[in-house]
Amino acid sequence: MPVEDVNKNRTDYAQPGIGHNRPSLSDAAEQNIRTGVLLLCKEALITAIQDRRLQRPHLRVLAAIATCINTRTAKAWPDRASIASMSGLAVKSVSNVILELRGWGYLVAD
Repeated sequence: MPVEDVNKNRTDYAQPGIGHNRPSLSDAAEQNIRTGVLLLCKEALITAIQDRRLQRPHLRVLAAIATCINTRTAKAWPDRASIASMSGLAVKSVSNVILELRGWGYLVAD
């Protein structure tokens, strides 16, 4: 029997698409959104690390904020006290660093 005929009757090999025991289209779309947000964070942090204007406190604050990012909305709303706790900085220092990061375009605030 030719190989093509054998494969027509097989059901145990992986097939792309939606079906039994496979993620739904909305699950796949949600995973794509999460992956996109994570890639965006990764690229932003790499850019920040390579930016000579940024010092260790800037990177610590960015890292603290990145840990709080919602993977669906790509937004984070940590308070300054939480950022200070995560970064090891004083709350006043966090405020100053956030202002600088906003000025350089690393953070956008509503």
